Amino acid sequence: MANKAIISGLVAFLFFNSIETSWIYYSTIFLISWILVSTNFSLNKNHSLYNSLLTINLAVFIVYCIIIRIKNGSITQTGLDELCLLTVLGVLITIGYFLLLSQLDRKKNKNIKPTLINKREKDLNLLLSYLENFKIVGLNGRWGTGKSFIIKALKERIKDEYEFIEIDLMTCNLNEMQPTLIRSFEEVMYKNKILPKYANKMKNNIESSSIISKIQDLTNLIFIKSNSNSEVLHEFQNELNKLDKKILVIYEDIDRISNTDVIREIFSISEKISNENIKIIYQYDEFIMEELGFNANYLEKYIPFKINLTELHFWELLQFELKGIDESILSIKDFNFIRFQDHGFNVLQDFFGFKSEYVINVDYIPIRKVKQMIGELLMMLQMKKDLYTNHKETVICFYILKHLYSEAYK
Repeated sequence: MANKAIISGLVAFLFFNSIETSWIYYSTIFLISWILVSTNFSLNKNHSLYNSLLTINLAVFIVYCIIIRIKNGSITQTGLDELCLLTVLGVLITIGYFLLLSQLDRKKNKNIKPTLINKREKDLNLLLSYLENFKIVGLNGRWGTGKSFIIKALKERIKDEYEFIEIDLMTCNLNEMQPTLIRSFEEVMYKNKILPKYANKMKNNIESSSIISKIQDLTNLIFIKSNSNSEVLHEFQNELNKLDKKILVIYEDIDRISNTDVIREIFSISEKISNENIKIIYQYDEFIMEELGFNANYLEKYIPFKINLTELHFWELLQFELKGIDESILSIKDFNFIRFQDHGFNVLQDFFGFKSEYVINVDYIPIRKVKQMIGELLMMLQMKKDLYTNHKETVICFYILKHLYSEAYK
């Protein structure tokens, strides 16, 4: 913001010194520009835009007042000038006031901590302890068990101590993995007003050649086959140590990469870059990693410390997801019939008149599936309350089948 104010002030100084501009012209252009902005862009949804425009307009306003004062001996000459000045000042103050209120409200909403199931709270505390004591930590859990949710809660807890670099391996270009990581470090340094001299050198070394050469260059850099490259890596780490906060690099779903060479490259560079100020978290399912050829011994070399997410039972998830929902529409009691029958889908058989039997086995179900099931079930019960009230068990069985037993549903 300071840079924008300085640049805007310099441009305004040159402009108003070159072109004579009266208060009526200045205030007219000012009001038209703000009317166009406010009618096309919502303040609540465009904080960054309004912050920038307010900073620029305030800088221009101050410079304009100074120039008019120097040229004419006073800021205003007539009553009309005074009216224009008060109008501009009033608009700036009003926009600033509402922008401040909107940002405070947004900050208040951001400070609402995500609610965690008791077992997940314990998992989070364990993850915090591991992160405090170790450089690289693995978060192991099956798909849908809540790895992303616990990472979100972790970020909320340590946001004052860490800068976060999240690498979404499903969306980034895996052939550009190394430059992507370095650019992410570079962005963090720019954000903290540090000139990334050695980050640029690392990035240039990698980006200046073909994909094969990039891998070779980075391998040389990591395994210190060249003194200059090893020095660049060392100085790069020193640059990062200038940050007031530590850095946490989070790799999402590393087990979803089919190219095992890319996984090995990620392991290699992360191991060499990590230190007391640069921590690494990998999210993965160790069973899938083993299918990819990474056994426990191999993983232990690059992920020496791991946390296994505690399995959550279907009934724990159900009770958690039903919190805050009107019990007259849907409650945990509505699911009790499942506990007391061997074949939970008998009601569906009676309703639809088919003979196939499916035994209900709701033990450990992915959190995402339970959440989606409750969401759709609740919507249907609310939309057709009169119709479904007397057939709630049938409706519940239908959506359990749809979301938790897709093959039987087909």
